[in-house]
Amino acid sequence: FQTVRYDENWEAEFHERIKQINISTETKGWLSGSVFAQIIYFLFSDQMYVWAVVNAICCSLFVLVRLVQTFIFGRLNTQEQMNFNSRLGNCMFYKFVFIFGILSVQYLDELLLWSVWFAFIGSLQLLTELASDRFKYITSATGSVSANVAKILALLFTVLLVSIALVLLSIVIGSKLGINTGAFLAAECLTLVFRSVHDIVRYLSHLYHVQSDNVWASRSAFMHYTDFVFELLVLFTDFLHHLHMLVWCNIFLSMASLMICVQLKHLYMEIRKNLRRHQNYMRVVRYINEESWRSFRYPLVSGEELRSRDEICAICWDQLDSARRLPCKHMFHNWCLRSWLEQETSCPTCRFSLAGRRSESRERVQTPGDESTVRFRRNHPVNHFFHFDGRRYARWLPSFSVEVTHNLGRNETFTSPDTSRHITNIAGVKQVSCMLLDNKTEWRGNCGSAVG
Repeated sequence: FQTVRYDENWEAEFHERIKQINISTETKGWLSGSVFAQIIYFLFSDQMYVWAVVNAICCSLFVLVRLVQTFIFGRLNTQEQMNFNSRLGNCMFYKFVFIFGILSVQYLDELLLWSVWFAFIGSLQLLTELASDRFKYITSATGSVSANVAKILALLFTVLLVSIALVLLSIVIGSKLGINTGAFLAAECLTLVFRSVHDIVRYLSHLYHVQSDNVWASRSAFMHYTDFVFELLVLFTDFLHHLHMLVWCNIFLSMASLMICVQLKHLYMEIRKNLRRHQNYMRVVRYINEESWRSFRYPLVSGEELRSRDEICAICWDQLDSARRLPCKHMFHNWCLRSWLEQETSCPTCRFSLAGRRSESRERVQTPGDESTVRFRRNHPVNHFFHFDGRRYARWLPSFSVEVTHNLGRNETFTSPDTSRHITNIAGVKQVSCMLLDNKTEWRGNCGSAVG
């Protein structure tokens, strides 16, 4: 530095850069004579020192994340540690692809700024997702966890405030550097805002549920709609962000565009899965309400009867303050029964079938023409053929074909329990007849040999 400092060309370049900054004349004069400003300019103008600064910043952020994790979360369990390492690797890999594959950064100062930005955003995302993993552990654990929840809530509120400030900063940067740059910066921050708000709502609802003396009857519905709305917000924001990246890189065939397409497919499948889960939930709620109103299959039990019986719910093992009675006379919480029917269609205690009218309506819909169609499909195997020609893309890629043939359900017909019992009886009669014939033949043979 001492050698470069007294170089006339380097000093002229330094003063020229100071003049280009939009600040007051007094500040420019102070920066021109400041040795500290010259050292900073020297560090950021040398490539080796720039990489050292980037490495130091990233390592400092990683150490800070580890310290926060140790202070707030304590020792991580095996699943949390595996998720943390996997997310850290995925974050580094995708940000590397974004910087060099999407943006195609060529200048060192841009690389420095994007690296520091993604390192900071990635640290906040890792802490938020770690709080989400810890929520799953806390809700399944027993005992007092209010101290840990208070620390995690303080962390989540801090992340929320910082992410909102970063969204505002992204808007300011986008107004000066372009809407595309602002959108790239704001997408990550908006996702972080939605995730932090989602976790805050979940933790607050858990605290209210644990510390409240009364049973929160609508907690299941509240948690379902909370998860559904915030997960869709995160997925839609991430989907639009990746779609913007795909359009930005001109949609030509490259490794970056292929990776973005794979990620877009994954996000689409996640959105579709969430929508199907919500439809299934609404179908179960509608089914319970319709059956309770039409045929009184799942009536609400009065509080006097529950207090006289003093029973507990076999699903959540809590006291039954309000419940529904099944046709098999077992009683469960309304929200517990709703969650159970999303997965199973039988009683949790005695396995009594609760399909009811839905299975009957399905049987009514089926017609004789449908039976012939089903019989045709069962008697004819299904083939799936896939061929990959690697020479279309590169000479060294192989070419192969895969054919899958299956005849699941072939030569099968639907039989009722009475029909199957009748077939079993016929088979038993035939078996007894064969045994009698064999014994009769053997007896005749023995008699013939004796006579002879």
